[in-house]
Amino acid sequence: KKKNAMEGTSTTPMAEDLPRTKLSEHLENHVRVKVDEYLESAAKAKAEAENITMEQAVKEIDAGQITIRQVTSMDRKLEVRERMKRRYAFKNYPSEFTFRCKCITVFQNLDGVDVILFGLYVYEHDEKNPAPNTRAVYVSYLDSVHFMRPRKMRT
Repeated sequence: KKKNAMEGTSTTPMAEDLPRTKLSEHLENHVRVKVDEYLESAAKAKAEAENITMEQAVKEIDAGQITIRQVTSMDRKLEVRERMKRRYAFKNYPSEFTFRCKCITVFQNLDGVDVILFGLYVYEHDEKNPAPNTRAVYVSYLDSVHFMRPRKMRT
């Protein structure tokens, strides 16, 4: 590195910069409490096992900050196909269902990069929807990757 050279700065938005919602704040706070409890317990065990200070044990446990965000929330309509309408005509089956599609993601900052560890898409049907979807939530998509640190926190 040259002397007097300016250090580069990134303007790339991070997961923390994504908008918060009540749902994402609730989930993030709950998860962070559980992660902190685990890290404290793991650091205590490491300090006792390796005869090191608690501060040193905390530094050695590699865990990036967890960020949870609801990245989408869209109102949509599902139009029922003709074959389904005919099949369930005797039940007065509706021609469409309205629902809200939400995507929730979990990020962990690993070595300065926010990595998506978990993604969840759900379809929420409210109380105004006719049966069989009245007040129902369906998981549309769920995926996770194995990069979470510390490794023992993975499920």
